[in-house]
Amino acid sequence: MHLVLLWLPIAAVVLAAAVATWKLGWERYRPGPTGPTIPTDEVLVDPESGRRQRVHMDPATGARVYVDEPGPPSQPGGGR
Repeated sequence: MHLVLLWLPIAAVVLAAAVATWKLGWERYRPGPTGPTIPTDEVLVDPESGRRQRVHMDPATGARVYVDEPGPPSQPGGGR
């Protein structure tokens, strides 16, 4: 009987978390854009590839995505 009383609150919490995740939607907790993104003024050079990338933002979630800018890759140290 004591074992049941110990595990009952734990099972209730797990069940409540599962129901909340199902009702609210798991996608809400995944990073990344959920819809169209808006380009920002932030541009950077990827240190590994040397490509210029513009930061795009999903206004619904605030997720950031890095999109390659057209044109040739930048030369190392060329943006300083």
